[in-house]
Amino acid sequence: QVRLGPNDKTSDTLRRYYGEVALTDDYVGRVFKTLEALGLAERTLVVIVGDHGEAMDEAHSYEVLKTGRISQFTHGVTLYDEELHVPLVFVRPGVVPEGKQIAASVSLLDFGPTLFELVGLPPEPRHQGRSLVPMMRGEEPEADRVIFSEGKGNRALRSGGWKYYVRLPGFE
Repeated sequence: QVRLGPNDKTSDTLRRYYGEVALTDDYVGRVFKTLEALGLAERTLVVIVGDHGEAMDEAHSYEVLKTGRISQFTHGVTLYDEELHVPLVFVRPGVVPEGKQIAASVSLLDFGPTLFELVGLPPEPRHQGRSLVPMMRGEEPEADRVIFSEGKGNRALRSGGWKYYVRLPGFE
């Protein structure tokens, strides 16, 4: 939970960020309303995906020596979960189970295989990810999966409940 005090220097940054979130939410709502009004909601697959989150936690804030940038209110610098946990939403009534959430670690590499399966295309051999459709239908995910992430001067692997994290020289 974030407090926006009137004298807090970060409050302006947070207000702008939450304003962007509200604006995006409004436009996404408009898309759904328009699809419904045109009678296309049942025939349209809507996909919402983010490419990164934002580092907002003060505990994760530090100055990157090599660049002089502060890690808070940015992305690609820390690889904390707040930057890596991004939305990946598929909506199509009658095809994608409504409200289903997948708790397992997934990768944006899974986007292509999932999209192909949802629209009825055959798997693409060059895709490196896996389709999330079986998990959407309630099947259990693989027991262990390695997820790779990279940012500005850092790399991370997640596997078995652990995250192995390396910052490159100058980005300590």
